[in-house]
Amino acid sequence: MKVKIYHPGIQLANISILIVLVCIAISLWDTLKSDWAVTISYLTIPLMVYQFSMLFFCHFGIYNFFSWFIPFNYLFLFGRVFLIALGYKNELFWSTIRNYSDLACLRAGLFCLCYLQILFISLMTMKNNSAEVCHKNPIRTSYDFNVGINGLILFVVTMPFKIYTDRLQIQAQQSAGQYVVLGDVDAVTATLAMLPVVGVIMYIFSNKASKVKKISLIVIYHLYASIEVLFAGDRRQFVISIIVCILALCYYYHVKISWKMLLGALLVGVIGLFALAAIREGRLNVIYSFGDFVEVFNKSMQNNIIYETMSEFGLTFYSVVATIEFYPSRFSFTSGWLYIAMFVIIIPGVSSKIPQMHDALMVSKYCKSVYNHGLGGSIPQDLYSSFSVFGLVGAIPFTIIMTKILTIKADYNEWKQARYFILFYGCLNLVRCGIAEITRLLAYAFIIIWIINIIVKLFRQKFQPMNIAG
Repeated sequence: MKVKIYHPGIQLANISILIVLVCIAISLWDTLKSDWAVTISYLTIPLMVYQFSMLFFCHFGIYNFFSWFIPFNYLFLFGRVFLIALGYKNELFWSTIRNYSDLACLRAGLFCLCYLQILFISLMTMKNNSAEVCHKNPIRTSYDFNVGINGLILFVVTMPFKIYTDRLQIQAQQSAGQYVVLGDVDAVTATLAMLPVVGVIMYIFSNKASKVKKISLIVIYHLYASIEVLFAGDRRQFVISIIVCILALCYYYHVKISWKMLLGALLVGVIGLFALAAIREGRLNVIYSFGDFVEVFNKSMQNNIIYETMSEFGLTFYSVVATIEFYPSRFSFTSGWLYIAMFVIIIPGVSSKIPQMHDALMVSKYCKSVYNHGLGGSIPQDLYSSFSVFGLVGAIPFTIIMTKILTIKADYNEWKQARYFILFYGCLNLVRCGIAEITRLLAYAFIIIWIINIIVKLFRQKFQPMNIAG
């Protein structure tokens, strides 16, 4: 991908918007505002409309990672902010907002707005809209790497880890009688539990597997995941995995998106929103039987689905609120140790030997320890916990790296196309978790794929001569 600059007028507009946001943030940073959500909403909506419009006019297609990443950031960061501004503060389930000061919420909103605009400027400067649509089957990868077989093996090997972590999560929540309780799962096991989706993505790009087999694997996995999510699962990973798998399948078969497909997707989306509402009710009431499920679903049908969606996905904002509330009043800034830890996090136990590195990786857990609310992680949380407001500068190299690796060309072979959607899946999860977590996920994915490929090659070398002789 060649690095190009967009029209100077567009860049000047982007930089001017950032300057205005920074000036507003400076003027309001120490202002106590009980109506902070209204203020942040007034700032967010025009910025969101502007960025979405620019993505459209600059031809960011449906297969481009940033066409999804930027809208998802707004949903996850500001979904609940909009609801609070509309007067739903006292009706939000799991209302964590009551634990944090209005000042911390205001600062978090201002910080996130500046982060999104810096991310957007970096994206537009790098001009990554090059998700080219393939109009024929991808070029066959060399005999030394079979995407379909390796993906299927990865799926089979890692699926038990997902079943195990799901079981622990369900048991923990049913024992406590509430869904906010998290099962005690180590980081390595939790990471391996996310890899079955990677196996599914690889299988989609197999030249040998039929379309029916690919769709069957997608459906089987997500049927299991939907049942698991109903009882205790992570809705973020479930929704993201569905989106990425469908996009990968459409890309492989060079499906042309039509109005009929968009209407069908809208219908499926509405059904999905009702399902999410049912899931939320089930997780609050803890389902033990089919009768409990029917009661929960009927109750959820009476709710506002837009409200349910924005409330379900808006918790990421509080990961930033908690960090601003507790850093540095309770915990010390990590001073960039997170970026060092990213290079050694794939080796279990190493980071715990270095206190500064350990603290950098434990920000979300430290925030959780105060009120016992698992808020997860986020990129803004990582940036602020490192260098306070100056951590925003870190969004620039972060975006540049993403634009370099998240590029797909029509002439890519099947493995390179699969690799793009693997990175797509991993990085899209950044809307609800930290940089270190995704670094570990992607590193484990590619290391295990490499190991599987070596084993498959050795197996072939051992048995192929026997087949030829026979």
